[in-house]
Amino acid sequence: MSTPVIRLSDSARRALQDAAVGAGGDPLRIRISDRWEYDLFFGLRAEGDLDVDCDGITILLDPSSARRADGLSIDFLVGPDAAGFTIENPNEPPKVKQISAAYAASPRRSIFCARRVSGICTTCRAESTPGPSSWIRPCSATEILPEPTGECALRTP
Repeated sequence: MSTPVIRLSDSARRALQDAAVGAGGDPLRIRISDRWEYDLFFGLRAEGDLDVDCDGITILLDPSSARRADGLSIDFLVGPDAAGFTIENPNEPPKVKQISAAYAASPRRSIFCARRVSGICTTCRAESTPGPSSWIRPCSATEILPEPTGECALRTP
C-alpha cells in the first residue's frame, strides 16, 4: 500500500503541536470510517498502522483509513463563536442533502425521472441522451405538480 499524502495548514500544524503537549506522548491518529466520518485523536499504535509524515508531525492511519486518506487536507479555523478542525477529502463521495418532511410533502418540487430512455421531458422540454444515466437528474421545471400518478414525465419521440 502506498503512503497517502496528507496536507496540514500552518494553523492546523500549530493546533496539533499544542494539543500534543497534553497527549502524554501518544501519537496522533486519524480514523476514516466507511461512512466517511472522521476521528482525529491521540492514541496508541496498533498493528498494521501506517505512518504518514506531515512536515514533522507523524499521523498514524489504520489500513482501511489509509485507503481513504490520500489527498486529505486538514485546517484549523478560529471563528467568533468556535474553533475547530476542518477536513477536506477529495475521495469522499458527495453528501446527500437531507430534506425536511414539510419540504417533501410540499406540492412544489423538482421532477426526477428514473426511466433510462431517450426522450424529451414534457415539463421542461429538456432532451435526454441515450445512456445508463439518462434522466437521472432533476428537471428544471418549478411548476406545482398534481399528486404523483406513477407515470413517467417523459414522452419518447
